[in-house]
Amino acid sequence: MRARVNRGDSQLTSFPLRLPGLSLLLFALAGSSADASAASLAAAKPDYAPAVWVPASASNYTIANRPHDYPVDMIVIHDIEGSYASAIKSFQDPNRHGSAHYIVSYKGQVTQMVAEKDIAWHAGNWDYNTRAIGIEHEGYAGINTYTSPEYYASARLAASICSRWGVTMDRAHVIGHNQVPDPDNPKLFGGSDHHWDPGPYWNWKGYLVLANNYANALPSPPHMVLQATAFSGDGTATVRWKAARTCHTPVDTYSVIGQPGNFQVTVPGNVTTASFTGLTNGVDYTFTVTASNSDGNDSVGSNHVMPGPACANANLSASPAAPQSAGVAVRFTAGSTVCANPRYQFSIQDANGNWTTKQTFGGNTWSWDSYPYAAGSHTIRVWANHATADPSQPESYAELTYMLTPFSMTHWHAQYDTSKVPVSWVAGKSQTFPVTVTNAGDVTWPSTGQGRVDLDLHFATSQGGSANKAHWLNSKAFQMPADLGPGASVTMNVTFAAPAKTGSMVLEVEMIKEQDFWFQQWQPAAVNVATPDKAAGYDMSKAPTSWLAGQSQTFPVTVTNTSTSTWLSTGYYRTDLDLHFATSAGGAAKQSTWLNSKAYSLPANLAPGHSVTMNVTFAAPAKTGSLVLEAVMVKEHQFWFQHWQAVKVTVAAAVWSASYNLTGVPATWSKGQSQSITVTVTNTGNITWPSSGYYRVDLGLHFTTQTGGSSKLAYWLTSLAQSLPADLAPGNSVPVTISLTAPSAGGSMYLEAEMVREHQFWFQQTGFIPVTVS
Repeated sequence: MRARVNRGDSQLTSFPLRLPGLSLLLFALAGSSADASAASLAAAKPDYAPAVWVPASASNYTIANRPHDYPVDMIVIHDIEGSYASAIKSFQDPNRHGSAHYIVSYKGQVTQMVAEKDIAWHAGNWDYNTRAIGIEHEGYAGINTYTSPEYYASARLAASICSRWGVTMDRAHVIGHNQVPDPDNPKLFGGSDHHWDPGPYWNWKGYLVLANNYANALPSPPHMVLQATAFSGDGTATVRWKAARTCHTPVDTYSVIGQPGNFQVTVPGNVTTASFTGLTNGVDYTFTVTASNSDGNDSVGSNHVMPGPACANANLSASPAAPQSAGVAVRFTAGSTVCANPRYQFSIQDANGNWTTKQTFGGNTWSWDSYPYAAGSHTIRVWANHATADPSQPESYAELTYMLTPFSMTHWHAQYDTSKVPVSWVAGKSQTFPVTVTNAGDVTWPSTGQGRVDLDLHFATSQGGSANKAHWLNSKAFQMPADLGPGASVTMNVTFAAPAKTGSMVLEVEMIKEQDFWFQQWQPAAVNVATPDKAAGYDMSKAPTSWLAGQSQTFPVTVTNTSTSTWLSTGYYRTDLDLHFATSAGGAAKQSTWLNSKAYSLPANLAPGHSVTMNVTFAAPAKTGSLVLEAVMVKEHQFWFQHWQAVKVTVAAAVWSASYNLTGVPATWSKGQSQSITVTVTNTGNITWPSSGYYRVDLGLHFTTQTGGSSKLAYWLTSLAQSLPADLAPGNSVPVTISLTAPSAGGSMYLEAEMVREHQFWFQQTGFIPVTVS
């Protein structure tokens, strides 16, 4: 137990060092009877009959099947650093994350909380946990509080474990918690937390004398552990097993029986292998090993084996062929003859001549990530064995020397298409979209194994690839569906979640050769991440991209409520659609770049997940050039939404120009004479002339002594404006008929035509003919 508490007022009894006599045995038997009576009332049967079964929380131990998955070969002695009851309560707490198999009280009571077949969490070292049975004792490491009943009960429990599991009653197999190595620092002890229990007052000598005395009075049958291992040869098989554990009586013999055929071999108790000959190739055999002595027997089975002829003529090839730059993934392929169902093991030799297995017996290919290896010659070896042969030696082998040239990043080059990456995101929410990657280098990218090439996606506050990882907000690698050769592309549908951080950022893609290096090419996509209540979707695909300064156009905009709340269409806190021209995109955060702005009310409330299309009329600003037309929702008087959509547009200067045809207009007039004339006007500008309204375009006609249009207004003798019959689009012409009256003054003069945009300006182009008024 980890807690350190002060000792209570419990009465203590010193532990006698004499051997237990009749009185001790009677005491122990009496205690056993009482404990057994309590155990009979328990909900489950304990492994040790005198114990009371009180199960620990399932969160505090690991279910196992010892000794078939882990052997049991030791007992670890602990103290509680508290009371018997406190330990029971602690191991029932699902947040404790610790337990022991047994707890022993000052009075000699025994409670079992974890089945012996399962793994209690008591040693602070997983390996020791798997191989040990843990016994907690009421008391304290730093105070001599252990009692005689406690020692007697614990020694009887240990002796029973010796009988049931074959754990030897000596200091090599019955140890204190203080002897368990720290798994992260083997020079330290007491497990990972450096416990020192049971402390210096635990009487090891007397305890083991008692335990051995009790153990010698109990049966000592063999206990087999794990599973026997069988290997096959050509008409033969060999079976090996772990020596059976016994408490004190040695194993007399092992009997090994093979099926089918009921073949049997018996060997002495100090032998742990048996061989069979005369087996039939292609037949599936299994074996049972039984250990026996005067107190009983125990058996384990073996794996299946199928005898067959040995593999021969092993061979090995590599792709791509050497030499290659270090970093290339090389696929080695092995073959052999004669044997059925061959298995292959691949190894590589280091500079000191030592061999390292890189892929244990299995398939006939191995992909070698050569990045960690220096330029030069490297020897690869393959062993070929039939499926159930002894893996410690080859039936046939082959070697191949492969030459690597120095590593260069010039071989590893990627290109990306991120055009389908969503621009708008909601914090913490996932979206699925395609990303296309192209191998623009000259080596194949492996899709599996160590050193495979993956596609990495990450949100970041700024772009810059792996060199900018300090600004990454998240990261996820996606495995390619297959190897990708030079020049080839693959489109991967990826599902990725936005980070918790909101605002403008980038979603970046970059290839990585796992465990080796990042590619030097990456590609960012500008995105915006919104909080769930400030999310919106827009379809601005129908917005015009060509505008004239001051021009109004009508077009549809579709908005989608992707937030978590209904958008109200009326009231003080209604949600409106805002449109604005700006010099750069960025939503409300870039209001300083907005050139104009107009809000449009929704036609009705809009629930989450629903859309509405609104036909809006909006005017371009006076500023010309490349701009953006941006849509963003606003909850009036509260906040701007964090999603927006911008369309790149061009705003050109409005050109108001005209040409005139005065052919047929009379050149001779009488003073005060009225005549009906027709003038044809042509819109030579780039904007439609409105024929009505406050700012309509009219045809102006005037008699003047000097030409020059409105700049010579002082010389005009008369002036008359005539409305156009209809709006006039650029490039179109219209005849305008008007009844015009000559001035009262006579002489030579001009009749001049000039278009006017009422209440704004006169056109700069005029047309005229000389006339005489008499």
